[in-house]
Amino acid sequence: MRLFAPGMVLMGRLTMPKKLVVLALLFLLPLSVCLFSTLRDADHAYASTQQEIEGVALLGTSQALIKSVQKRRGASAGVMAGNEGMRSAFNTANAESDHLLKALSAQAASTRTFSVKAQVDTLADQYAKLAAMPLSANAKDVFDAHTALVRAIFAFTADLADSSRLALDPEPATYYLINTVVVSLPAAAEMAAIARGKGTAALSSAQINPADRGALGVHAMMLRDQMENVRQDLVRVRRALDDSAAQNQLGNSDFDDFDSFGKTVASLASDAGAATVDAGAYFAMGTRAVDSLYSAHTRLSALLGSLLAERAGAEARKVWTMSALSVVSVGLALYLFIAFAKRTSEDVNEIAACMARAAEGDLRHRLVVDGRDEIASIRSGLNTLFMALNDMIVSTKATAGSVLAGSEEIASGNLDLSRRTEEQAASLEQTAASMEELTSTVRHNADNARQAGALSRDASAKAGSSGEIITRAVSVMNEIAKRSSEMGEMISTIESIAFQTNILALNAAVEAARAGDQGKGFAVVAGEVRTLAHRTSVAAKDVKGLIERSAEGVRGGTTLFHEADAAIQSVIASISGVDVIINEIAGASAQQGDGIEQINVAIAQLDRVTQQNAALVEEAAAASASLKEQALKMEGVVAAFDVA
Repeated sequence: MRLFAPGMVLMGRLTMPKKLVVLALLFLLPLSVCLFSTLRDADHAYASTQQEIEGVALLGTSQALIKSVQKRRGASAGVMAGNEGMRSAFNTANAESDHLLKALSAQAASTRTFSVKAQVDTLADQYAKLAAMPLSANAKDVFDAHTALVRAIFAFTADLADSSRLALDPEPATYYLINTVVVSLPAAAEMAAIARGKGTAALSSAQINPADRGALGVHAMMLRDQMENVRQDLVRVRRALDDSAAQNQLGNSDFDDFDSFGKTVASLASDAGAATVDAGAYFAMGTRAVDSLYSAHTRLSALLGSLLAERAGAEARKVWTMSALSVVSVGLALYLFIAFAKRTSEDVNEIAACMARAAEGDLRHRLVVDGRDEIASIRSGLNTLFMALNDMIVSTKATAGSVLAGSEEIASGNLDLSRRTEEQAASLEQTAASMEELTSTVRHNADNARQAGALSRDASAKAGSSGEIITRAVSVMNEIAKRSSEMGEMISTIESIAFQTNILALNAAVEAARAGDQGKGFAVVAGEVRTLAHRTSVAAKDVKGLIERSAEGVRGGTTLFHEADAAIQSVIASISGVDVIINEIAGASAQQGDGIEQINVAIAQLDRVTQQNAALVEEAAAASASLKEQALKMEGVVAAFDVA
């Protein structure tokens, strides 16, 4: 579909006449080009054949000129060799050559399809130089001048074949026939004419020298080869010809005179035939051989001319037939196209008029279906559409009143529903406001419970810290009591040491008394030691009393600390119970708050749904009013149609 999108857009922007004109141009332009090209090719083929026909006419004159020059060459060779009997033949050939050259010049000047006048003028100049050469000149020079002129005429025929398009003939039969007429036969005739001239000159002499015999032997072999080429070309022509009449006109490929002349030339080349043939008879035999070739050339040229004329007539008929068919075909195509354009335009205009009347409300008109094409299908489809629209309008008129009554009832019900929905929405708004206040109170209680729980946990923590401090104080007091006990033991040890020291000092005094004067100093020391031991014992007793009173106080303090620790542990346990209760109250308050929050969400959602319902009810009421209005309009629109 994308491929045709640009064309579809273009066709959509053009009117029907413009579309038809564009399509006609798109078809006619290439058709005209093809017809012009075909007619041009046919006319070109006809013109080429006409060129070939004119070329064949010039070719016939050229070959006659070659024959005349060849005869002049042979006769001049006999005269210059001393045979005066050949002079009449020379004069005849000379006059004939003059006449044919003038005829060739006139034909070249009158040719319209191509131009070879310059080449003919060159040949005339070369012939004039040859004609100016006296028979008393060098025989070889005169013979070579004739041969050069013949070769120039051969070259002219080759150029003529190119200029007249004979060398480019498209048909096999005429192509081989042209090759035979232009190349094979003239070459064989030239070879026979050369052998005729050479042999006549040799026989006019007293004796044939070895050089002439060798040349004649070469000419004999070349005559056989040339005749073989002619026969092969004639076989090709016969194979290519489809027409039996043309094959009969072609004739046979027997050249008895040429074959006999070839044998004579071959015998002259040997030592056997010199005495039996004179110059005149030899020249006459060679002339018959050359004439037989030119006779075949004339017959084949006539056949070629008839074939080309027949082909030119066929090509002319083809051009006229194609032209007539082209004119008739294009004319018929234009006629049918114009008829199609007019019929299509009339159909489109009629359909447009019918659609315009339908647009104005008239559905009673029907299109006439008088064909079997796509336009007729459109006419039939439009008639069916108009009948369906007619039935639909009639049915619509019948139901328009029912739609109007139903829309009024729907509008009334929607208004009542809208009023009740608005009352429900107002009640939901009040409930939502009360739930918001309750939610705020529950949240406040939950916050207080969380704060009390926090304070209780803080007091419990502080009481726990105090209990730990008292516990450590009890431990310290126990340690002090233990150290006091140890100090008492140490004091007892000191008392025992003081008592023993006193006993030792007493013993020392006794021993000093026994010693007399020698023990006085030791007795003094013993007395001091006893005094120190006594003082140590007294001090130890005092310290021991103090330690015992401290230990008694420590034991009393330890008892009090144990009682305080027990009281604090009881307080901690009570605070922990209060904290658990407060946490339960806070959790319950949080759950209650979450439940109330969910109730608020549900109430808010219900309020939104109610408001949406109210909006929908209002829209439904508006739609009902619009439906009523549209029903009134539809009733007015349907009333504008004229139905059957």
